[in-house]
Amino acid sequence: MGKVLACVVCLLLLAAVPMTAQAPGFSEMYALIRAEETNNSKIMWIIHEIADVLGPRVTGTPNLKARMTGRSRR
Repeated sequence: MGKVLACVVCLLLLAAVPMTAQAPGFSEMYALIRAEETNNSKIMWIIHEIADVLGPRVTGTPNLKARMTGRSRR
């Protein structure tokens, strides 16, 4: 019984070693996330569109009505 248990434990340990080698490390994953953020982020464009192009429009004002009907400068 002891030899069988030892063999099972050895097989489990040997099977677990390749599994940990396949997963990327945290530093690699953080580097990929930072690269995506730096190279493909559109947040500054979105903020520009909302703040500068659309701008503040209070409900019921002429600016909002013009924007909704398409009579604005854009």
